[in-house]
Amino acid sequence: MVKYRNVNSNYRGDFMLKANVVEVKDLNSSIIRGMFELMNENYDNMSFERFNKDLLQKQWVILLMDDNGNVQGFSTLYLTDFLIANESVKVFFSGDTIIAPRFWGKNNLFEVWGKFVFEKAKEFVESEVYWILISKGYKTYMILPLFFKKFYPRPNQEIETSHKKIIDEYCNQNFKDHYDEANGLLVFDGQKDSLKQGVADIEERHLKNKYIKYFIEKNSGYINGNELVCIAKIDNDNLSRVGQRVLR
Repeated sequence: MVKYRNVNSNYRGDFMLKANVVEVKDLNSSIIRGMFELMNENYDNMSFERFNKDLLQKQWVILLMDDNGNVQGFSTLYLTDFLIANESVKVFFSGDTIIAPRFWGKNNLFEVWGKFVFEKAKEFVESEVYWILISKGYKTYMILPLFFKKFYPRPNQEIETSHKKIIDEYCNQNFKDHYDEANGLLVFDGQKDSLKQGVADIEERHLKNKYIKYFIEKNSGYINGNELVCIAKIDNDNLSRVGQRVLR
């Protein structure tokens, strides 16, 4: 296993979480099975074969592990590039992203993800760098307003043309049969996993938050596994105060 960085945090005085960036090729079968089991605990319609196939298409995984070596969270990551109007664009794509519910509220995953991605982005001095995140649950979507100043889609603001072109190009290349371009959604018609009932349910009290309210308006089919396609520019000037504090 290749470590990029460790970040420890106490949880009720009993557990320590360690977050590492690991190359997918270096994952062992035990960790892969642990990743799948965590997904299977929280999502319906999981398939190990489909999960593993998707995982092998990624380059890195940010792993959250407890002291007993159990997977308590992860996010898969892939870097690609293409031309938009003859300009080189680099895109980090985040696939499956999950944290065990008992560890919700910890920033370990984003801290290590962010430091890795922002450091990597420095290599691409001649390209703009973006992050595409697909979200079938409001908690994943809420990463964006917490850590970034500007991101799309968002309430009361039309997506910038440049950002829309990047999303369309990426999704038409990678999700052509499932991409609803008009609504910015990936629609799988029950072919993929969806959140189990009781995991990150959206209740009436949540709708007081404008971002959660917006998420449900944009992606009412999240209960069927539909994913809202989101984008943010990887730029220090685009980090919120929380983002700057976490990544400093």
